[in-house]
Amino acid sequence: MSRVTEQVEIREACREEYEAIGDLIVSAYIGYPEVAEDPDYIEELRDVATRAAVRPVLVAVDETGTVLGSATYISGPGPFAARAAALPPAGAASARRSRARASTALEPTAGRGSSSSHCRR
Repeated sequence: MSRVTEQVEIREACREEYEAIGDLIVSAYIGYPEVAEDPDYIEELRDVATRAAVRPVLVAVDETGTVLGSATYISGPGPFAARAAALPPAGAASARRSRARASTALEPTAGRGSSSSHCRR
């Protein structure tokens, strides 16, 4: 078993990160035929700003500010009543490392708020 040693910061996402988070979410869900065939749902997945207006959207970033993952927990009822999480699709070695860092970092934090509330960009 390998050990991940890079730093991952978990915090509430900044508006400047919403586009990258939306792209990440779409890439995580696009493999499902029901998603790929529904352009309205793809736009809903991409619309991080609307979710962020309802509940905190958490983001995992590395030391360079690269978005590694995102999670939102929204209790029902409502249009976003679900836990939405997105990590890079498995494949390239860098994507696997990002998945490992982000999934380890996001899991204990999901639903508890963020560790920081500032953007460094």
